[in-house]
Amino acid sequence: MARIILVRHGETEWNKAMRVQGGGSDIALNDYGRSQAAMARRHLENEKLSAVYASPLCRAMETAHIIAEPHGLEITQVPELVEIDAGSYEGILTSELGRRFSQIVSELDENAELPCTPGGESLSMVQQRGWKALEQISAGHNGETVLVVTHYFVILAVICKVLNLPLVNVSRFWMATGSISIINLNGSIPRLETFNISP
Repeated sequence: MARIILVRHGETEWNKAMRVQGGGSDIALNDYGRSQAAMARRHLENEKLSAVYASPLCRAMETAHIIAEPHGLEITQVPELVEIDAGSYEGILTSELGRRFSQIVSELDENAELPCTPGGESLSMVQQRGWKALEQISAGHNGETVLVVTHYFVILAVICKVLNLPLVNVSRFWMATGSISIINLNGSIPRLETFNISP
């Protein structure tokens, strides 16, 4: 099994405006987001990466390309790493919701049968597909370090899985755009090595 470096994509204009940015919005990085990706690249340039995987959304792919450049690695797109489907909340300002989107998602997800939003996904669905993708990636890189660039709810749902925390705890976390977290799937128990490092 592998050591997985999880990077949240850099900032977009929707992040800056505090809009709900789920899997249905393919928004590009802004200039600050590109600079965040460049800082992550410098922070990770001495890592011996065996492979790079990313969500197919352009904000994740661009972040992955910037970080992977000095390593000379191609990016493999993994559709299961896409951000949560926000349903009817897609694109809405968080100020219109009256609270953080993560609070709404985790409150509704106390019952896994309920979707997080009308027409959207539940957080448990995101965790299931995200964790399965990381297990498959890890199985192909035994004892190696790989980079995975993905999204806020995918990373937090996976970290809850690693820490054996109920998904309702997602609303207790905060994670910056362009930040780095590391999980280690070597051994019998998955471990969280690093969380929310902003280079």
